[in-house]
Amino acid sequence: EMQQALPFAMDPVVYDFEINHDGTKAQWWDVEKQGPVPALVDKRNDDTSKANGYATTNGHVDTAQTLDQLLEELQFDTTDHDNVQRDYRAGKIGLEQNRLPLETQLEDIRPEDLIYASPTAHSSSQSKITPEIFERGVQEIQNGTVAVVSLAAGVGSRWTSGAGCVKALNPFCKLQGRHRSFLEVHLAKSRRVSEAYATDSGNMIPHVITTSYMTHSAVETYLQRVQNHGYSGPLYVSQGKSMGLRMIPTKADLKFSWHHQSKLDDQAQKVRASGQQALLGWVEQMEEASDYRD
Repeated sequence: EMQQALPFAMDPVVYDFEINHDGTKAQWWDVEKQGPVPALVDKRNDDTSKANGYATTNGHVDTAQTLDQLLEELQFDTTDHDNVQRDYRAGKIGLEQNRLPLETQLEDIRPEDLIYASPTAHSSSQSKITPEIFERGVQEIQNGTVAVVSLAAGVGSRWTSGAGCVKALNPFCKLQGRHRSFLEVHLAKSRRVSEAYATDSGNMIPHVITTSYMTHSAVETYLQRVQNHGYSGPLYVSQGKSMGLRMIPTKADLKFSWHHQSKLDDQAQKVRASGQQALLGWVEQMEEASDYRD
């Protein structure tokens, strides 16, 4: 149930151990009496490698063919990818170009930068939503011209420090004695506003959940299992068809990323430099900015 929603979630594994009373042992094979030593045979059923839908060659997964099939299925835009790849090779885009200017100043948000979306905010002076604007919003809800979109395409790799999960399904907070997922909270908001301002059940706010190829199946399965969390309004799951293909980094990008590293002690610095040279050699061997297909 939580395998897609929690980082590192997995089905329980039970191990059945036996004690080896003999330890490591060998058996004498008499060639004259028993004939030639039989060859070691891989008895694995090759069908197991095909069960996941991957093409295999001599038992090995043909990842290149699998990736091509996936890209075709997801309507990968090769023209757009080629344009990005050409600009990356030419140095028009990269880490250095993506860096903010050194004179950039980052400041905390100020109270006056916030818009309190309620006519009964903390004070009338804080609210920039007048009663007239608020009433217009209510009218739009009643007219059926308002919808809510929840973005659920990400796997929360930064949020979980690299573990990855379907972030929208993560039970991130505890409300009224039970852990709630992002989607449950979003649908509850749409339900509360619909019940408060829609004139009848037919005017429930439509709610759209956008997904990606990594989250679509998990989100659909989740919503079926929880019966849309009781949301009776129109609910749509829209799978995004935009995706990218990773590329081998350029030497310029690697050197730029290493430029501001703090210097280590002599021995550690030698180890780091050796690793960096090995990575540069790998990039040269694989060709800079080529498709990364491993």
